Order: sequence, then C-alpha cells, then structure tokens
Amino acid sequence: MVRRSVLVVALVIVAAAASLAGYKYWRVTQRANADAALARVNAPPTVATAIVHASAWRGQLRATGSVVAVQQVRLSAPLAGVVQGIRFGSGSAVKVGQVLVQLDNIEDKARLDAAIADSDLAQLKLRRERDLLGRGLISRAQTEETEALATRAAAEVTTSRAVYDKKFLRAPFSGYAAIRDVNLGQYLAQGEPVVDIQTRDPVYVDFNVSQDNLVDLKAGASIAIRVGAT
Repeated sequence: MVRRSVLVVALVIVAAAASLAGYKYWRVTQRANADAALARVNAPPTVATAIVHASAWRGQLRATGSVVAVQQVRLSAPLAGVVQGIRFGSGSAVKVGQVLVQLDNIEDKARLDAAIADSDLAQLKLRRERDLLGRGLISRAQTEETEALATRAAAEVTTSRAVYDKKFLRAPFSGYAAIRDVNLGQYLAQGEPVVDIQTRDPVYVDFNVSQDNLVDLKAGASIAIRVGAT
C-alpha cells in the first residue's frame, strides 16, 4: 500500500515537471518568434544602386500606310487604230519620249508626205513670183495670192504631222510600265487604255495617325519604312 502511494506521488511530480518544462519551452519559443518579427520590422530596407547615364530617348509611333508614286499616269490611245508595234514589256523601265505603242499609220504617212510635197512646191512658186514682182513682171495681187496658198500648204503639213505623230504613243516621263493592256493586231478605240506609267523614286508614303498623336509629329523627323514582301 505504501509502495503504491509513493508511485502515485512520483507520477504526479513527473507530470508536473513535464508540464512546467512544456510551458517554459512555449514561452521561449513565443519570445523568439516575437524577437524575430520585431527584427524584420526594424530591419533597414534593401537599396539597389546604379550609375545614371544621360541618353536620348526616341518615341515611336507605328502606323500602316501605302506607297504612292509621285508621278503616275494611265496612257490611252489618242486616236483609233490597229496596234502595229509594241516596244515595251510589262514592268520594264521606260524613258521620257520613248515610243511605247505604234498604231497603223500608212495612210497618215502618205498624207503627210503629200502635204510636204505641196508645201515645198508652194514655197518654190512663191520665191519665183517674188523675184518676178521685184522686176515688175507680175502684179502684187498675184504674189499675195501665192503667199496665201503657201501658208495654207504649210498649215496642212502641220496638221498632217500632228495626226501622224499621234499614232506613236510615247512615255511622258521616265519611269516603269505596269501590265500592258494591248496586243499586236488589236484594234484600239480612241481613249482606250494602253498601260500605266509611274515613277519609283521618289515616292509618297500615305498613312493615318490619330488626332492625339499629331502633337508628336514634327517637320524633319526621321521615318523608318518597312515594306512587306510582295
């Protein structure tokens, strides 16, 4: 009985000691955690440093646009006729004044040659009559009539040459030809399109920007152009 009582007392003492030890451990742990939290709060902030260098900053404004030739024209047949010759290829370079298309001009050439012959004859007759007038062999009225005929013959040459020249369609400026719209032997009506001619240097670049970005556009600012593959 005595031994049982001693054992119970011993167990009570051990339990009390364990509880006290656990309480002490909890207190120490809590204090350590509180100190650690306080240290984190009071720790100085981390500061990163870097050397500052001055540099120019360029803002960028992106826009989608299109490239437009400074000079471009659609050539059309000034007169009706059959295509007798084509002297350019699609996409080829052309020079100012170069003949691109020749229309059938046999009749026009014959009229021009006849007008030139008549004009030459009229001028020869006029020179003879002026010589006779100077010697008093013919009247002034007759010479004036011959002068009028010579003037009319020269005007006929000018008219015939203008019609003849219109049968040759020439490039109005140097550039590049687009796809031709005619073929040999084809009959062209007056005003029918033949080919487009345009320059490639220089060119315009058309693009739109919002009104809010207009203040960022300055005269003389650099523009970088990127052209997609075609």
